[in-house]
Amino acid sequence: MCFEHSCSSAESLTRQSTLIAPKPDEGGSATRHLEWPSILNPPAVPLPPPPSVIHAASLSNRLSTGRLILWCYFIWYCVVLVRYFDANLRLWLTSLGLSIIIAPLFTSAQTASSANKVKLDFWQTFRLFLMPFCVSSFAALVKGKGLS
Repeated sequence: MCFEHSCSSAESLTRQSTLIAPKPDEGGSATRHLEWPSILNPPAVPLPPPPSVIHAASLSNRLSTGRLILWCYFIWYCVVLVRYFDANLRLWLTSLGLSIIIAPLFTSAQTASSANKVKLDFWQTFRLFLMPFCVSSFAALVKGKGLS
């Protein structure tokens, strides 16, 4: 193989490399320009997204804007919960107590209607109990942590 001197034989070239040689009257040395095999240098085709991204995108297309916002809040709460977790039982019982006091008010406000009765399904009722629990526990978890 020749890297720094002039090569005149075509036998030294392979399918994976090409030679850029100077003209004989210019003088100087030839340089070798390598081209990688096609398996190592595939054509620029964008890769498809991973299945989890496709599933999340299709799920977000099926959710209403309000539900998508609620899921974003829930993910944010989970991140804060993991980062600032406190095993203090009093904190969690206080949050549960507030939820038990406030959630029936939310439920009655949702179902009370002068025109027609509204029946909430399980997940709507669960969400009305979960929201005060998450808000009160979030406030207790980040208290004094510099988040204001």
